[in-house]
Amino acid sequence: MADNPKLIPVLYAGKGFSSNALPSDYPPRLLGLTLTEPVWPLALAGVAVGVVRFLRRQVDGRTWIPVVAWFVVPAIYVVTQRPAMYDGYRHFLFILPPVFITCGLALDALMARLRLPAAQAVAGTLIVLPGILGSAGLHLYPYAYYNAFAGGVQGAFRRYETDYWLTCYKETLESLEAQETEAPALFVLRQPAIARAYAGGRWPVEPFDPEDDRPFPGSLLLLTTRTNSDLAIHPADPIILAVGRQGATFCVVKQVPFN
Repeated sequence: MADNPKLIPVLYAGKGFSSNALPSDYPPRLLGLTLTEPVWPLALAGVAVGVVRFLRRQVDGRTWIPVVAWFVVPAIYVVTQRPAMYDGYRHFLFILPPVFITCGLALDALMARLRLPAAQAVAGTLIVLPGILGSAGLHLYPYAYYNAFAGGVQGAFRRYETDYWLTCYKETLESLEAQETEAPALFVLRQPAIARAYAGGRWPVEPFDPEDDRPFPGSLLLLTTRTNSDLAIHPADPIILAVGRQGATFCVVKQVPFN
């Protein structure tokens, strides 16, 4: 990923950037906004626990030092060299395991201090509760999660990327079919092959090119809110269907009017 050849627009902090020209705070900010609230306090506490145990020789340096380097080395590289990134930090998910290892050290120390099983159960429940609630509310789109520091997925909407995998195509096209929506064609801005797989032959699926605007009156236009492209393309056309979660929209379908 040090020389990622794919360059695409990225929505970050409400602005559009090329994937190879993102600000240096892109990775740390997204790490802070897309992991559940307890993660970083636990990770920092775990680092402190790990350092103390290392100094007391309760943790083997051959284990502790590689775990720390596992996160620190690639994190420094990403922030300083700023390789091309998009879809959050999915190209660098491999730096997350040491974060959770250090969380585990903090949890181990916490549970040892609490001792009572009831207190341990309460603490454990409070720690996992944000993740459970977030996943339940975003069912089908858990990777679009943003924590309370971002205002949830609703607060992140129009400021950061949400459903970048186009998962919303399935629900959108199933909803269109359930409504028995009639149209001579369905034009799709991104990845029409994915939409074609869910269209089931009900509508001819055609790729949409903003520079060759071919949708005609009565036809449908499937857009995603990625990089807020739905606001720029056919802005006056009515939206007949929108799919999303928790106040954020992931996909919209517009119909080209006859007048």
